[in-house]
Amino acid sequence: MQLIDLTSDNMEFILTMYKTANTVGARTAFRSAAKALALHFDTLVANKSFLNLSINQLTTILRQDKIATKSEIDLFQAAVYWINQDYSTGQHHTIDLFRLINFSALTMPQLMQCYCHQPDLFQSSEVDIILRNAATYISLKYLGKELTVFVFAPNRREFTIVPEPSNPFDPVNPFD
Repeated sequence: MQLIDLTSDNMEFILTMYKTANTVGARTAFRSAAKALALHFDTLVANKSFLNLSINQLTTILRQDKIATKSEIDLFQAAVYWINQDYSTGQHHTIDLFRLINFSALTMPQLMQCYCHQPDLFQSSEVDIILRNAATYISLKYLGKELTVFVFAPNRREFTIVPEPSNPFDPVNPFD
């Protein structure tokens, strides 16, 4: 797929194609548009139309293996942003969205940031289990024993935006 520079008009066109393909059941066009939106995920989230995506449309994008953002924390923040646009409806989709975020790929401070971000989202026992499993995995990874347990999250995905470089003199520590 050729990557294009998305203007606001281009984004609206792809979103319209995505939603129309979903409505009429054009699966190939729907999947192609989902890939295009995932490859411009940061631009999509900044677009006002992001909040108008249905749960099916959003989860299809979050299932993509290649997403234009820096890390899973950005996906978490986008999910919370979408949930909060209409909280009374969005909160019912928290589990569906959080299952698609690889919390075990976060550092422990990032995971704690998720807990503190909006505590009422984590009152579900299923969400609590997702985050506890991630915390267990991160802790075991720090101890070098992560291979002793199953990974408690979806497969790793490729992020196309490179995060800011860290200090090369800092030791690698998943708890930092």
